[in-house]
Amino acid sequence: MTFHWLDEENQVLFDPLDKTTNEIFAFVEEAMTEYDSVLIHSVRGQSRASCVIATYLMRKYRWSLLKTLEFLNSRRPDLEIRATFIKQLSEYESRLKKRSLGPKTSKWDEIADENKFLESDELMLRNTFLNA
Repeated sequence: MTFHWLDEENQVLFDPLDKTTNEIFAFVEEAMTEYDSVLIHSVRGQSRASCVIATYLMRKYRWSLLKTLEFLNSRRPDLEIRATFIKQLSEYESRLKKRSLGPKTSKWDEIADENKFLESDELMLRNTFLNA
């Protein structure tokens, strides 16, 4: 899957109908189901690629945008996400809320996943964040 996005202020990453975000989510989920790897890459990995990862985490784990950005920043402290891209992510969060897929958690002491056992992906990510 390839997107020919430019790292420019007027670049639209995520359309209002969520066609792009749905494609991204389905692509990653299919790969995960088949135990395949997914490489999400942009030139410097500080803006566009981070936004793609953010949309996936927000939908998969139903995290707020702030919680998602905190996690990404803990893994990649040199993030430089453009303000217009942050705005698009905020709009995406609003659309998720309207579809009842919005955030269940906004703090690190909360787990949205009903499965709170050790095999929980979300629990592993939370512990990675807290131990970083």
